[in-house]
Amino acid sequence: SGLVGSESCIRDRPKNSGAIDHVAFRATNFGAVAKRLKDNGIEFEHKSVPGMELQQIFCYDPHGIKIEFNFHGK
Repeated sequence: SGLVGSESCIRDRPKNSGAIDHVAFRATNFGAVAKRLKDNGIEFEHKSVPGMELQQIFCYDPHGIKIEFNFHGK
């Protein structure tokens, strides 16, 4: 499915992202975002939040900062 486990996402990221741990964004169209990341060779992790209609994608920018995309609804 193109979704990669967290170990792979962490494996190749830079060791120090400085003072910022991560940045989160509200997003739409989960399928399109996942496809764009996959098509561009960007490793990512997909999580479903139990008890909520929330899907998340996590990946890293070139500086090692974790990027979180939140997709609300079905």
